[in-house]
Amino acid sequence: MQFSLLRSLGGLSGGWVLLVSSAALGWSAESPVVQSHKRGVCANELSAADFDALRPGVAWWYNWFHETKDTRPGMEFEPMIWNGASDRIAGARRYLAGAPKPRVLMALNEPNLTGQANLAPKDAAARWTEIVAVARSAGVPLVGPHMAIGAPDNEVVKGWDPIQGKERNLSYMIDFLDAFFHYVKPDQVDGIGVHAYGNIWELKWAVDELYKKYGKPIWVTEFAEWGANGDDAEIAYMIAAVDFFERSPHVAGYAWFKERMGQGGGKMSLLEPESGKLTRLGELYVHMPIHDPAAFYHVPGRMEAESDIAMKGVALEPTRDTDGWLNVCEIETGDWIDYQINVGSAGTYELAVRLAGASPIRFRITQDSRDLGAINVARPQGTQQWETATTTLHLAAGRQTIRLEAQSSGAALNWLEFSYTP
Repeated sequence: MQFSLLRSLGGLSGGWVLLVSSAALGWSAESPVVQSHKRGVCANELSAADFDALRPGVAWWYNWFHETKDTRPGMEFEPMIWNGASDRIAGARRYLAGAPKPRVLMALNEPNLTGQANLAPKDAAARWTEIVAVARSAGVPLVGPHMAIGAPDNEVVKGWDPIQGKERNLSYMIDFLDAFFHYVKPDQVDGIGVHAYGNIWELKWAVDELYKKYGKPIWVTEFAEWGANGDDAEIAYMIAAVDFFERSPHVAGYAWFKERMGQGGGKMSLLEPESGKLTRLGELYVHMPIHDPAAFYHVPGRMEAESDIAMKGVALEPTRDTDGWLNVCEIETGDWIDYQINVGSAGTYELAVRLAGASPIRFRITQDSRDLGAINVARPQGTQQWETATTTLHLAAGRQTIRLEAQSSGAALNWLEFSYTP
């Protein structure tokens, strides 16, 4: 789902104005937070303070159920018909008749696991036909089934495979969906859900495989790295996963699992046991950049280095600089980063770049392959030893894209700041 209306946040001078195509709350000039319309959370229960903590960056949530009484402004609830049982279908129909219209209705949670919805493809398709009528009557898209990638030996779903003409194990997501689509018309499915708990490569493979095979928008409605070796590894996985989702045109939505594991505060928890207090993982999840093609940063002002519109070769990590949440890293010679800016007045600007690195650092700054300037630091202080380098640029007025192209390897970037030079 895309939003076309641009709106301006803040004044026209003295700091960033971020023009965005989705709602934005709670940002500051030093560390802007923009709510991603894709970003959600799986949650059994959220307090008012929990909503307030998540809402600046998180747009939606769900609880694996078809209704909630816990609605808050600024974070949308998406209902789910968990297993297609008749009472759940009827409950969803009643809820949709009286509630604000959600962006989607979700249905069938892991039908390919015996411990979850536990439906063979033919049975899932029969339930789906009833659910389609509910969604169409309410005028909302229908997303599902929400597939586990596969099943352990003790949760295998078996059923009739109409393609191979025999009874067999149908727990692998592609086998199940191939059989499901034998009974269900593709136009009755508005998106496919998937749950992923392996490493980042398995996650990317699952998203790409499902989109390539079925051509439907992908909703990653549960994800985390279950086997990550501690908090830092979980954070690194989350950063890579969310950055992938935000950049991918095939991903329509994603939801971290979950708000609290147990009492909260564990490596997969976004919230501490204390109401409204984010974990370190939660803080970073809320602050992840959106890479929105409709977002332009006002010049003069500061922008975070991770707020690019496109890049080649770089990655993100939690910063150890004195401000900000993330920085760009793994920059090698030939890598580049594009930024969309909206220059208030044509003229000369000083560009300050906050950087670190263990070797000479050189960046070429271009616009449409035309040289604007360069950043050169002959003797940087070292990796994660941050300093600020400056150069002078001549910029035209209006919206434009500038590129930083690396001409050396080993640098990291935290932020860029443009100052008008009369």
